[in-house]
Amino acid sequence: MEAVWDRKPNDQIIDALWQRAVEAGMTMYAPRMIVGGPNIVFRGQVVANNNNFVYDNNYLRVMQDNGIATDVLIHLKAPQVTEKLKALFIKAETDMTKANNRNPAWMYMAQNEPMRNAYRLVEAYKPVELVPIFFRIIDAKVLTKSQGQMGAEKYFWSNRTAPLAALLVLTDQKPEEYKLKKMAALGNLWCVPTEAAENAAVEKLKEWWTKNAQKYGVTLPAAEGAPTTEPAASQPGAGAISE
Repeated sequence: MEAVWDRKPNDQIIDALWQRAVEAGMTMYAPRMIVGGPNIVFRGQVVANNNNFVYDNNYLRVMQDNGIATDVLIHLKAPQVTEKLKALFIKAETDMTKANNRNPAWMYMAQNEPMRNAYRLVEAYKPVELVPIFFRIIDAKVLTKSQGQMGAEKYFWSNRTAPLAALLVLTDQKPEEYKLKKMAALGNLWCVPTEAAENAAVEKLKEWWTKNAQKYGVTLPAAEGAPTTEPAASQPGAGAISE
C-alpha cells in the first residue's frame, strides 16, 4: 500500500486495495494461530507488531490495516472506486430487502469495519448514482436496530441510519436537521437520539424525495409518490459480495 501511494492508480491496484479495505473483511474465516513475521510498517507507522504469535494473515491483518487501504483509496481519488461502491450497495439493497428470515442485514451495518470503510469512501467520492439505492434501502422495513445511552446522551441506529446519513451527504443536506450525528464513543457511527426520531427523519426524507427524485433519475407517480424504478437486481462484478 505504501508503494502505490504516489502511483497512478490502475485496475489492479484498485482491485487489491478494495479487496483489502472492504471485501476481505466480509469473509468469515475462522482465525488460527501462526508465528508472526516482520513488523508491518506503513509510512513509518507500525501497524502490527509481529514479534509474538498473531492470528492468521487472512483475518487479523485484514482487520489491522483495512482502514489504511481505505485511506489510500481516498488519497488516490480513483474513478474505479465509484463502480465498486455501486456494485456493493446494489448487493446490499438486494440482501436487505429480501422478504425472508435469512436476511443478512447485519453484514451491512456501519458498525462493521468493512462497511464503515465503504461509507467513508461514499463520503469521500460522493457518487450521486447511489442516491436512489440508498433511498430504497431507507424506504424498506427495519431489519435490525440498537439503542442505548452513553452518559446523558441517548442513541439509536438501525439498518436505515447509515444509508440515510449517506444520502444526506450526497445530496448536500444537513444531517443535523434530521437529528443525525456521529457518536464519537461508538467509533463515529451515525446515530439518532431515539427510534421515534429516526422514523420522523425518514418521513421528512420522503417529503424531500417527492420534490427531488427526478434530479436523480427517478420518476414518481403523482398519486403514490413512490419511485417507479424497481429495486436493482444484484449484478456480478467487482465489489459484489456473495453470501
